[in-house]
Amino acid sequence: MKILHIGSPITDFMGEFGLIFKVSKGLKDLGHEVTIVTTDADSFYYDKEKSQMYSETRKKLLAANKNPVVFNEVPLYALHCTVHKFGFYCPDAKNFARKIISDYDVVHVCTWYSHICMVFAQVAFEKNIPFIISSWGTLLPNARKLKASQKWVADQIYTKKILNHATGFQSVGESERKEFLRLGATPESIYRLDNPVELEKFAIKENSDILNRHNISGKKFLLFLGRINEKKGIELLLEAFVRIVKNQEELLLILAGSGTKEYEKKIRKLVKKLRLENNVIFTGLVTENEKLELLKSASLFVLTSHSDVHPIAVQDALTMGAPVIITEVCDYPEVEVYDAGLIVDENINQITDAILNVVNNDERLREMSENAKRLVLERFQLKIQIKKYDEMYKDVINRFHEKLLEKI
Repeated sequence: MKILHIGSPITDFMGEFGLIFKVSKGLKDLGHEVTIVTTDADSFYYDKEKSQMYSETRKKLLAANKNPVVFNEVPLYALHCTVHKFGFYCPDAKNFARKIISDYDVVHVCTWYSHICMVFAQVAFEKNIPFIISSWGTLLPNARKLKASQKWVADQIYTKKILNHATGFQSVGESERKEFLRLGATPESIYRLDNPVELEKFAIKENSDILNRHNISGKKFLLFLGRINEKKGIELLLEAFVRIVKNQEELLLILAGSGTKEYEKKIRKLVKKLRLENNVIFTGLVTENEKLELLKSASLFVLTSHSDVHPIAVQDALTMGAPVIITEVCDYPEVEVYDAGLIVDENINQITDAILNVVNNDERLREMSENAKRLVLERFQLKIQIKKYDEMYKDVINRFHEKLLEKI
């Protein structure tokens, strides 16, 4: 098969772009031809300091505009983006899509409400090429409330005209499956695939000094790891944590990650208001190795999101054996099936009780840690998920051609 992946902005093989690359490489190893088309924008487009972490990769990708750059035998195009009042805009996307798309057997659009992704979906429909949509939570009601006016415009131009013409939809959770059905997808067109975990990437290559640098080596701490923004529910976590430290004065909360300066300032102000300065540590953006060390050492990984679908950080935590406490919107029912953590509502009392129930029970934490690793091995590891992707593409192509024959 010749597969075309249309993906999120580059973030040095992290986050959603990292998933696309892992899947593309895995499919290539099965003998398929896979190409990635993305943009030269990234999450830190406006932040020169944060972009330094990605400088070498970005230099190569910035040079890839309309010419492929090969990473681990996977060709990648990074189309140039400009900033538009409705978000990142790729002026060459439509012409480039029309130039290359007919060379592929199937197109996988790996998010929605991204200009490049919506354009390639439209061109695939025009050119009669089967295409699959993975929304990665962007079509869920809570997510659509963010930048609602821009998304309303996108809906008028693309969503209403294109979405129902997709041959398949990839869901990473039950909430997303239900939303696809609500939007008009048929049950047989929805494929449940989990985010794949590349186990060999979780070996700590060398010890960093992050634990010593923040004076947390050997100490009990809760860990939040991810983007520091509104949807992650950090205020909710802090409101629960202030209750916990009344009787657990030595317990720490590590907030690892970064966000906009305005929102980080808001969170720091709340920490001060709650008098948690001695118990809450901000690490800022962490390297991959530092992330693994934090996850390995954490007593619990806690994510109290208001809006999230299968956040990758939860799988990272499980892979490193960190028991998790997550809100239901994260859509990981497997966590309770395997007894690898606890699932709570967006409720301060529930979050507080869940943490207190396990944080000082070392035997229970060890059991949950082993269960977390088993969950990843049995459900999420890369080789299992790549087979599912392979089966999905083959089924989508077959169903597409069967429908074409029905029209003859």
